[in-house]
Amino acid sequence: MLSTLSNGDVFLPENLFADARLYPIGGSEGQYLSKVVKGADTVTIFIADLDTLDLASVTYPVASPPELLYLEDKYGRSAGVFVTDAQRLAVFQSWPDGTQEFNQEDTLFAPAVVTPMPQAGVRSMRLDETEVLTEDTYLVGGHGVLLDVDETDPQNPIVIASAIGEPYFKKLLCADTGYPNPCLLKTINGVAPDKYGNFTIIVCNVDTDNTVIRIEPVQNGISIFAVGGIVTDG
Repeated sequence: MLSTLSNGDVFLPENLFADARLYPIGGSEGQYLSKVVKGADTVTIFIADLDTLDLASVTYPVASPPELLYLEDKYGRSAGVFVTDAQRLAVFQSWPDGTQEFNQEDTLFAPAVVTPMPQAGVRSMRLDETEVLTEDTYLVGGHGVLLDVDETDPQNPIVIASAIGEPYFKKLLCADTGYPNPCLLKTINGVAPDKYGNFTIIVCNVDTDNTVIRIEPVQNGISIFAVGGIVTDG
C-alpha cells in the first residue's frame, strides 16, 4: 500500500528519512508516523500502530537536528532510530507550530524497517510511577526475605520469595544508636550451623537417659560439666 505522505494540510517528503529501524516493545506490524508536534524550539515525532497510539517518540532541536534520531517509548526504553540529516528535516521549519496528526494510510512505514516486538514475558520492572528498569536487574532479598529460583520447568523458571524473618533484627533496630558487632562462631570441630545459623548442643548418653553431663549458660558462653559427689561406706 502506497502512503499519501499527507494529512490534507501538510506534506512529508519521500526522502524525509534515509533509513529507519522500528522495534518498540508491544508494537505490531503496520506501524506508521502518527503525529508531529512542532514547537518554537523542538520537533517531536511519534509512531503508532493500529492497536497503540504513541508507541514511541523522539524529540530534537529545530536549530540543530542530529543525523540519528533515537526513539524511546513512554518508559524510556529504546524503540528505534531514524537516519536523516538537517536538510531532510528542514521541511518542518516551514510548518506552523502545533500538532499534525496522520492516519496509517498517510504515513505507513515499509515492512522491512519494522520489527514487531510482542509484549511477552518480563521486559521491564516498574519501581514507582516514574522509574522503570529495563536492563540487567538484580533481585536481592533483605530484612528477612529469602529469594530462590524454581527451575522445575527450565523454560519457565519461577522466582520464589519467602519471608523467614530477619535474624539480625536487633542490629537493625539499633542502626541509629549503634550496635556492637559480635564475633560469631562459624564452626565447631569443623561442623557448620544449620541453615538458620543455629548450633544445637545437647547432652546425651547411649547407655542411660540419666547422664551426669550438664550444660548451662554463663555470661558470654556456656558451661559443660559433670555432676556427682563423694561416695563413702556406711
